Amino acid sequence: MPVIKVRENEPFDVALRRFKRSCEKAGVLAEVRRREFYEKPTTERKRAKASAVKTSREETGSRKTHAALVCTNLLRAKALNSG
Repeated sequence: MPVIKVRENEPFDVALRRFKRSCEKAGVLAEVRRREFYEKPTTERKRAKASAVKTSREETGSRKTHAALVCTNLLRAKALNSG
């Protein structure tokens, strides 16, 4: 649990904002939401695997897009030099 020390003459809203920020960094709310309902171990593994597959696809897609842009730029440069 994040702990903050309220400084002298520090307004309440500023201290509250610092506390909320520290909770966000620690992932307290995300953990509470994740533990709100019981999730079977098989379901948890299935969700984690699906997340990994999605991340992998997104990464591969961005690499393909980058490679396509590089090839396109090279072809344009070659056409301009020869043209």
